[in-house]
Amino acid sequence: MLTDGHAPKNAKLRSYLKALGKETWQYVSWLTHATSAHREDAEIALANTSHLIAVFTAAMIRYMRGAPKRCPECGSYRVLAGKCWRCDWADATYEAPEDERLAEEDLARRLSEPHTPSSDINSL
Repeated sequence: MLTDGHAPKNAKLRSYLKALGKETWQYVSWLTHATSAHREDAEIALANTSHLIAVFTAAMIRYMRGAPKRCPECGSYRVLAGKCWRCDWADATYEAPEDERLAEEDLARRLSEPHTPSSDINSL
């Protein structure tokens, strides 16, 4: 997954992802077959799985974005939208992504649908 030529730099992350996936799988597998499990065990499994998905998602976003951009003038990581927010350097080659605006009808339809925050969803 994270084999982008930076093996030593990503070794710790790969090791963590592998261990987290294995431990989460083993816990959920145990819970699936446990006759003495309690509701709290299911809550723990749900939290473990949620954390696993969040960490893998963050790792994929990190991989897809590549190394963080640094300002060539001052070395700051505060480079966003082609500009260094520390020293005001600007990247002349930066092109902003296209704006994806919704049609008024689509926006009205989406806003009219009920929304349930994920914190309000009862899984058991």
